[in-house]
Amino acid sequence: VYDVLTGEEAFLAGTSPTIVPARGLNGVDFPSDIPGPVTDRLLAAWSDMVGIDIVEQAQSHLHL
Repeated sequence: VYDVLTGEEAFLAGTSPTIVPARGLNGVDFPSDIPGPVTDRLLAAWSDMVGIDIVEQAQSHLHL
């Protein structure tokens, strides 16, 4: 928990959602922009590798 709260940014990774930026942990918000530069680079690299814009695909499923 300490490492996550003191890091510059954090994200979750998994099979279905791939890479999801974290806004905070245990009620503590992260001070940086969400997503951070590392998360952006990872999302871009993953999108290039699989041939799909991961962010665009995820946003297309939002019901706002």
